[in-house]
Amino acid sequence: MSTAPSGPLFLGLDLSTQQLKAIIVNEDTTVIHESSVHFDNDLPSYGTINGAIRGPGKGEVTSPVAMWLDAIDLLFQRLKIAGVEVSKISAISGAGQQHGSVYWSKNAEFLLSSLDSTRSLVSQLSPAAFSLPNAPIWQDSSTTRECKELDEVVGGAQALADISGSRAYERFTGNQIAKIRRVNPEVYAATSAISLVSSFIPSVFIGRIVPVDISDASGMNLMDVITCKWSDILLNACGGPELRSKLGSEPVIGGTVLGKVSRYFVDKWGLSPDCVVAPFTGDNPASVIALAASGDAVLSLGTSTTFLLSIPGADTPPKRFITSHLLSHPTDLKGKIAMLCYKNGALAREQVRDRYSDRDWDRFNELVEATPPGNNGNFGMYFPLPEIIPPGVVGQHAFHVSENSTTPIAVDDLPADAHPRAILESQFLSIRCHIEAILPEHSLHLHHLVATGGSSANQTIRQIAAVCLCFLYTKDIFGVKVYVSSTKEAGGMGGALLAKYAWWKAARGGKGSFEDMTGGKITGLRCVAEPRREVTEAYEKLVHLYQALVIGAGPNLNLRISLDAKTYVKSDTLASARSRHLISFRYLSGAKAGHAMEAQSSFKHALPEEDVSESASKRSKPFDPMEPETNASVPPAESEGAADKPETTREKVTGDSEVGKEPEKGPQSKDKRARHRSKKDERKIGRRRRGTRNEEAIAEGAVVSDQPKAPRLPKRQSALLVGFCGSGYSGMQIQPDHSKTIEGILFQALVRVGAVSQDNADDPLKIGLARAARTDAGVHAAGNLVSLKMITTIPGVPDVVARINEELPPEIRLWGFVYRLQTRVQNSFNARLACDSRKYTYFFPTYLLIPPKPGSGLDRSLQQYAAAESPDATESSNIRTLHPFWTGVDLSSHEGELARKRAWRVSPEQVERLRVAAKRFEGTHNFHNFTIGRDFGDRSNQRHMKKIEIADPAVYGDTEWISVLFHGQSFMLHQIRKMISALVLSCRTETPEQIIDELYGPRTAFIPKMPSLGLLLEEPIYESYNNRVATTINAKLEPSHPDYRPPITFEPYREAINVFKQKYIYDNMRLVEDRNGLFDSWMRHLDAYSGTDLLYLNLKGIIPPQAIIKKNERRENPFREKKRFDATSFSVDDDAAKAVGDEDEEGLSLSKKDLADTEG
Repeated sequence: MSTAPSGPLFLGLDLSTQQLKAIIVNEDTTVIHESSVHFDNDLPSYGTINGAIRGPGKGEVTSPVAMWLDAIDLLFQRLKIAGVEVSKISAISGAGQQHGSVYWSKNAEFLLSSLDSTRSLVSQLSPAAFSLPNAPIWQDSSTTRECKELDEVVGGAQALADISGSRAYERFTGNQIAKIRRVNPEVYAATSAISLVSSFIPSVFIGRIVPVDISDASGMNLMDVITCKWSDILLNACGGPELRSKLGSEPVIGGTVLGKVSRYFVDKWGLSPDCVVAPFTGDNPASVIALAASGDAVLSLGTSTTFLLSIPGADTPPKRFITSHLLSHPTDLKGKIAMLCYKNGALAREQVRDRYSDRDWDRFNELVEATPPGNNGNFGMYFPLPEIIPPGVVGQHAFHVSENSTTPIAVDDLPADAHPRAILESQFLSIRCHIEAILPEHSLHLHHLVATGGSSANQTIRQIAAVCLCFLYTKDIFGVKVYVSSTKEAGGMGGALLAKYAWWKAARGGKGSFEDMTGGKITGLRCVAEPRREVTEAYEKLVHLYQALVIGAGPNLNLRISLDAKTYVKSDTLASARSRHLISFRYLSGAKAGHAMEAQSSFKHALPEEDVSESASKRSKPFDPMEPETNASVPPAESEGAADKPETTREKVTGDSEVGKEPEKGPQSKDKRARHRSKKDERKIGRRRRGTRNEEAIAEGAVVSDQPKAPRLPKRQSALLVGFCGSGYSGMQIQPDHSKTIEGILFQALVRVGAVSQDNADDPLKIGLARAARTDAGVHAAGNLVSLKMITTIPGVPDVVARINEELPPEIRLWGFVYRLQTRVQNSFNARLACDSRKYTYFFPTYLLIPPKPGSGLDRSLQQYAAAESPDATESSNIRTLHPFWTGVDLSSHEGELARKRAWRVSPEQVERLRVAAKRFEGTHNFHNFTIGRDFGDRSNQRHMKKIEIADPAVYGDTEWISVLFHGQSFMLHQIRKMISALVLSCRTETPEQIIDELYGPRTAFIPKMPSLGLLLEEPIYESYNNRVATTINAKLEPSHPDYRPPITFEPYREAINVFKQKYIYDNMRLVEDRNGLFDSWMRHLDAYSGTDLLYLNLKGIIPPQAIIKKNERRENPFREKKRFDATSFSVDDDAAKAVGDEDEEGLSLSKKDLADTEG
């Protein structure tokens, strides 16, 4: 910090799944400092993946409590190194990932109160202070049985929601406690106290176990959400009569001073002994504190859509439903937070954009703005994934709406230009209708609507939200505006505000509300949209039609669209569903578009009580509004993180009921259902679920197929060391469209040999297939690692490696495999996540360094830019045209040009220039411009390059080649091809090397990809894994010992690898270039471009405004990438280019999960 802040400081902590984040603000709530500890990167010894550990049981996900303790000490160490005056911190509060729970031992209070500042927290508290060393967290889905039992005790899902604000969820703490009590009774008995993550942290700071806050307690299924007191019926159901004492006193309200920091933090880290600690809350409530005052709403427009509404206290409480959540407000005993979650947010909008708007947001916005409010009576619903609200609906559905009726129509009958407005109106009207059902009558008006997430940057989407949601809370339809916030770390900022509130309130004798402190204002908001009168009036009528369509005519009915687009189903409320899971249906049938739907008879479908199989649990499990994919933490890193978050269990409804049949009554229906189950059981045998045996089925009296089963052979977690030539393949990873890939060919070979059983032959995911690097189409690898569970001892196969190679084509080789893998979590070794770094080499002909051809499009655009910038610049820029290669030749003729390029030799000065520029890549930088689909603020853009080495040029045949070695921890999609492109382009245009640093900055610029032909993955590096094995297990063992764990290294196969590289990679690379001139074709395609995207190739080394790419703004003449340069085994003439779909690749849209899968 340049200047020391004056006055008190306030520390907000956010302990999320993947990191511990600190935000320090002053009394004006200006951010003074930010710091963080990333668990996987900074504390790798705990072996977490994205901050969590999966297993050993199915659906179990935990985090080591000791890791969190280490993170607290490391965070304060970083604050000290950064020069933060921690002695000025007057109060501490924060946020914790919701639902996670910590189990304290009987020694915990003593150990907390006697911490020694000369030792670390973890050395004094772990494991002695905890009865359970790993904390179950929100991703855990192993408590389906407990959820069902809780529902039955209370009287159904709706009855539970009426008490706790939510139905039963697997991750909710009450159900986690119930499971531990059932499965580990000795652990439960040894537990003296149970904390949430949010109450665990202040307990460590104060030195004694503190109570839970009222808002985070709302996510436990244990507290009465209206009274903010523990519910005895829920406590007894989940943990027995002793649970109340384990939870401690009643939940506390935010702003309470829990105590002062213990001597440990005063003596060790320099905190003031007067620094107070306030209750921490959950991450969602903390985000509301940071972004929304009482009466405000937060609309998160991410991959999923989340709506958080801060409801002021009222005499009539809000209604509770099983498809939504009601939380207590952190600072208001009567105030509540209503929460709606939708799976189909940006995913559905992007699909509509791609199908009906040419994959272009500008075109999408134009179509929306060209249609009137109400969309000329065209109404559409879009659910690529089974939806939460309304529950279970999937598919695309269209209607024509008139003043008095709503008629279902075929989707194709909806005009193509109507779809963009239709999806926005249906999404936002759904929010409005459902939130209005929650709100009590005579609620106060809505003050602000704060939009967050990726789509909040789209002005058209913001405007539709303003007019569709402006009726909330009020009949004044003109008073609601849409805002965006400058706050990026909402959880930590909310914690800092709660800390300030506790300090502020204590200074006033414990009096004053949070709104009194803030004046009811939220800082950092900027108005971006407001409703227009003529538009809001049009939506008044549409709202009632939408309610009739989706909500139903009565208060206890919800219209559901079945999976069959021609059938429409009304389902009664689930409030009356008891232990038999009775679901009553009424269906409306519309056989043909345009016919009125007529009510038919109803029937009931029951899941029998004795059907407790896994499949039955999945069938009866309702959709989860706060499941991991749609967790509504507003900060994008936690709510939208597919690049930052692990894949989690998805809950599905399969719907065994056959809509349209007459009801069955009496004993005959029971017999029919029994016969139906018997037939289903017969069908299940032979396609056994994982972990079951046919012998078990026989014992239960089931019918078993007479066909003999192959003996079950043991599988081991293994690592295959492979190499391949990527020419003609669609990349490394298996593709859902069955494209020809390296993994696909390898997997088939493993099945044929018997290394993968026939039971697992239909799905590579069953054996946990993963790779160290997912190479692009056409990219080669001398060494890559594939991890999987594999049968390593195959009867009749003495040499497994040789046998597998017999089944592989010669351009794919298995060098060997390692199957005794030492991992921190059993069977969890992952080739990508365990890899420390990767080495790639890129080869290219040196003639690519020749300056652009004089008179070409690129040359003209660079010349014109230089002349416009400075009249004197024109002469110096002409140096490019005076290059010896272009002098004395007929520039209008292409004859012999390629031969002259191949005969050209690079100068030592140009090679040195290339090396100087390459050094700019070394270290840690923001590579957002060197990939696709990532914004500057995405933390995953930070990549560390260990070394970039450029070899001396070498001549092969007629062409001089040069190679560049890239050694980095990890690489994003297309990163290396764009890095080498930036090097080549800057050198051939004499652009100063500082342009590399400019490309790390916040401005977005376009960098074309070099051809995939020249890229080779040399090998992944597993230094940490090998060192850990060498210093632990192998320290006193000989290689022949059965417990010895071989290191993962390619060195034993180096000679064979070098021979393979020469024959199948280098020779093939040169053959393709010599035959087709692929690099020359790329060079000519580049030089033909005359737009503004490449104007950063200038003599000043800056990115001019003309070259900056702005989101949602159409460029006049964008550079078009060609897919021909991603292929390496065909001619690049025009006919062949058409055959491979040589279209523009710009605008490719990938989800965060897709982007994460492309890394390597």
